[in-house]
Amino acid sequence: MGYNESDFKRTLDYVKIIDSYLPQASLTNVNLEGADLTNVQLRDANLSNANLEGANLTGADLFSANLEGANLTGADLTNAILTGDTNLTGANLKNVNFEGANFEGADLTKVDLTNVNLSKSNLFNVNLTKVDLTNTKLVEINLTNAILVESNLKNTNLTNSILTNANLTYANLKGVNLAYANLTNTNLTNADLTEVKMYKSILTNTNITGANLTGTNLNEAYLNGIKRF
Repeated sequence: MGYNESDFKRTLDYVKIIDSYLPQASLTNVNLEGADLTNVQLRDANLSNANLEGANLTGADLFSANLEGANLTGADLTNAILTGDTNLTGANLKNVNFEGANFEGADLTKVDLTNVNLSKSNLFNVNLTKVDLTNTKLVEINLTNAILVESNLKNTNLTNSILTNANLTYANLKGVNLAYANLTNTNLTNADLTEVKMYKSILTNTNITGANLTGTNLNEAYLNGIKRF
């Protein structure tokens, strides 16, 4: 006797599909809670509205995968690939671990990244316009060429991060730790830099026009060609 859809979903609870090749797989609404998907190849897969709560997606290849509306609460996506047109719109990312993940070129404008771990991840050329990154872990991330216009990074930790050529116009950086960060050619026009820590950070050709620098700590920071019109 064949499985109906509900039977199929139950069989995937806590299943192990390590190192499997599943490109373009159709897994809409499937229950993969607690599943071990380590190093699984899910390029162009449809995981919309899937339940991936607590799943292990370490090293998974999710290039251009559709994760719209998926539940990824507590999932581990360490070193996962989320480049291309990967869609995380409306996904539940509460307490997700994205440490070391690759988001290069992704559009994350409609993604809730609060309380997410993005440490050591690659956010090169990513669009984070108006995104709320409150309490997000951002240590040692690469934000080169990233767009963070009007984004909220209040009280986040960006120690040792690279923000070269990033656009943070009107961004809220109040209380952010930017110690040892590279802000070369970064646009901080009209940004709120109140009580920001920039200890030993690099500010070469950085634009701080109209920025609020109240209580900003620039001790031992490298300042060269600062733009403040």
